Amino acid sequence: MSAQPAQDHSREAEQSFLGALLLDAGAHWRTLGRVNAEDFYHREHRLIYNAIRDEIEENGTADAITVAERLERAGVEISSASGGLAYVGSLANNTPSAANIAAYAGIVRDHALRRRAKLALQNAIAQLDEQPIEQAITATMASLQGLAHNGTEDTSFSAALDQAMTDAETAMKRRASGSLLGCSTTLPTLDRLTGGLHGPKMIVLGGRPGTYKSATAWQILLRAASRGTPVGIVSLEMNHAELASRALAHELKIDGHAFVSGDRRAVEEVQRRQNPDMRQWPIRIDSRSTKLGEIIARIIEWKYRYDIQLACLDHIQLVVHEKSQNRFLELSEVSRQMKLLAMRLDIPILVLSQLSRDVEKEKRQPRDSDLRECGNLEQDADIIVFTHCEKGKGIEEDRYELILSKQRGGAARQVINLVVNGEHFFVGESA
Repeated sequence: MSAQPAQDHSREAEQSFLGALLLDAGAHWRTLGRVNAEDFYHREHRLIYNAIRDEIEENGTADAITVAERLERAGVEISSASGGLAYVGSLANNTPSAANIAAYAGIVRDHALRRRAKLALQNAIAQLDEQPIEQAITATMASLQGLAHNGTEDTSFSAALDQAMTDAETAMKRRASGSLLGCSTTLPTLDRLTGGLHGPKMIVLGGRPGTYKSATAWQILLRAASRGTPVGIVSLEMNHAELASRALAHELKIDGHAFVSGDRRAVEEVQRRQNPDMRQWPIRIDSRSTKLGEIIARIIEWKYRYDIQLACLDHIQLVVHEKSQNRFLELSEVSRQMKLLAMRLDIPILVLSQLSRDVEKEKRQPRDSDLRECGNLEQDADIIVFTHCEKGKGIEEDRYELILSKQRGGAARQVINLVVNGEHFFVGESA
């Protein structure tokens, strides 16, 4: 037997909410921002709510008589089927108290969101033949996400101080126990300086080719996933099989290049030693989305379907913007959207970026201004980290560094010496 469809409204909840407001004017301020007139399904309830709200905000209180008089003065008619203006009095009389107004508000709000979600999906279906599919998907995801955040309340400074203290105390306890606020960067010094990758932040990892920035990012994701943390990567440089090959080389400490090229010993070693638990690691990979709208939609989908705690984009210069602008403005928009997405989803987003050739030409460490083609990336980033290599006379004499260049509210311009293993795609701190 099929399940009955959910109701799109509750007349009883709307009646009880309005009746509670008539019994206790203070309840209006406790629920302000959670419910508005457009949330009511029934027309007469929208009219009555507006009258109650105006009466309270002008005179500090409202009851059935003053609200009925306000409606009458405004020439507002309540349908005879509901009982006319006498219906206002019945709302108060049939509501025992205002004690449960928060519950009534929640029911009214939930039904309103359900109706708007259905309307958004209906509009999306209607527009499928009128615009490119990527734009239709992006618009639909943005519309549904906007519903989830609509009607939220602001925060008092007192509440903000309480939250700041709670966050600081939590961080203190985690540091004391040796745990991190978020996902480990896999580098102890960087973890100590940043507390790991956490919060609604955009972290930029920049570097010239050959400095192991992609290996560093993939290592961070693998470490998090191996500990059960869901993560997602949009890879514009490597496909899913290449990433998986690197994961095997990293975890099993084998020659990744030999494995990919089909070396018998390497392949047989993977067959013999492969950890079956790796198949269960919560990693989502998208190596096909290239447009900004597609990437945003994908990360939003991952958050709501799999509750990812860290997303990665490799790399920003390869993102295609749907609008025809100059390249600087296009990448500035990509940067801004990644920053807003991190804030909206309340997760860190790791964005990889190429650097200008000036680093190599001038034979120096990278600076924030070297983030190629995209000045806003430097501005939008909460944390900027660079991978850097000072070339020696031979490969064995190359010196690798990781530079914490920017951190809002934290230590910066810190240099960590690295040791790398190209065969295993491994990056670690040097002793």
